[in-house]
Amino acid sequence: MKQIGTFILVLLAINLATSQITIPIQKRIPQDTNESNSFLEDQDQIAVDKLINHSLQMYSGDIQLGNSKKTFTVDFDSGSNLLWLTSKNCPSCVKDGFKNSYDCSAQDGCTLTNIPAQVQYGGGAAVKGHIARVPISIAGKGPVTEALLLVEKSVNNKGLQSDGLMGLGVYDENDTDKVAFVNKLFKQGFIPKSQFSFYLGFGQSDSELVIGGVDTSKLANPSEIYYHPIILNGQHNDSQRWRVAFKSVSFGNQSVTLTSQNTGIVDSGTTLAYIRNDVYKKWISYLKTVATLKAIPAGLSTFYSVKCGTTLPDLTFTLTDVNGVERNYALPSSFYILNQDNTCIIGIQGNSVSSDIQFLLGDVFMRRFVSVFDYTNLQMGLSVSVADPATAPTLESNKRSHHYAALLLGLVAISGLIFITLRALRK
Repeated sequence: MKQIGTFILVLLAINLATSQITIPIQKRIPQDTNESNSFLEDQDQIAVDKLINHSLQMYSGDIQLGNSKKTFTVDFDSGSNLLWLTSKNCPSCVKDGFKNSYDCSAQDGCTLTNIPAQVQYGGGAAVKGHIARVPISIAGKGPVTEALLLVEKSVNNKGLQSDGLMGLGVYDENDTDKVAFVNKLFKQGFIPKSQFSFYLGFGQSDSELVIGGVDTSKLANPSEIYYHPIILNGQHNDSQRWRVAFKSVSFGNQSVTLTSQNTGIVDSGTTLAYIRNDVYKKWISYLKTVATLKAIPAGLSTFYSVKCGTTLPDLTFTLTDVNGVERNYALPSSFYILNQDNTCIIGIQGNSVSSDIQFLLGDVFMRRFVSVFDYTNLQMGLSVSVADPATAPTLESNKRSHHYAALLLGLVAISGLIFITLRALRK
């Protein structure tokens, strides 16, 4: 009996050691950079400026670094492959507003190499530095030694509101064996499956990253997860993405047929969804026949807004699953119309085809579908989520009301001063 009891305890310990990890991730709500003057500017343009700022609408959570297990808050990004944090010797990082930096030292288990590295993002943002190797833990699991880009120069990253970014790509070309962080956790026995999944809700704190499995309570139908093979390029480096082929895109009574060369990714590091330019133009032209769209120029791009409360047709993406069955993923307008300061913007943009990725489906898409990224079978799964647009916070519209209230109070105060001054002059 004693041996049986010991065996049961061992099984329980193994089960706990290899259980999936659920990481609460926070949606960061955009903040005004100049609240006192925002009511003097065009409100539609302000809304777009917030929307396209890459650093203000992402989902972040905590990891621990080094022997000290110091906690850092990072954005989790399925569209890139590298973890980066700022160095203690980075003046531009301080200027860009980063508050926490990592001090790489032998005592903390960190080794700095002479390998240079950089990551560039849309809008001219970038980070540059050298690769370090450091023990990393997450939610008490680990550590596993991973490559870290220790940033020595930050470019256009003001307002990021996190300490850095963790790429969750297929491979890590800076790792000795090219093994990515999640896959390494699996290989070392910390999680039961070599996969991770995202559930993105509309609230500020109801989203989660699950490492080692899927939270079925976030699926509208737990029996329906359809997997799609990722397209392999034969390279075990950062060029290999979670890339899948698109069969068609449809809206209303129109459908655009695609080929196996028309590929895209599901990207947690992107707020909007981007679709190939020719498809986008056809879609916008169609929307103009069923609703009134207002164009809002933003640099070289143009956004479109609609009257808040407007319902537009679904935008449907069709992908072929691993069994050869076509699966339709319909994105309702309640998911792709984003309310910013009471300006309702279509959160889908055209994407100029300059690479093999022609469709980039960010948070707008991921709030509709739980996404699963599987290293063992090199596939990506999708399932309708339980996220509800009706639960989206209204903090931004409340903030706008506060602006106007402040403006009215200011005008009343100014009027009072003018009245007092005139009375004094008359005397």
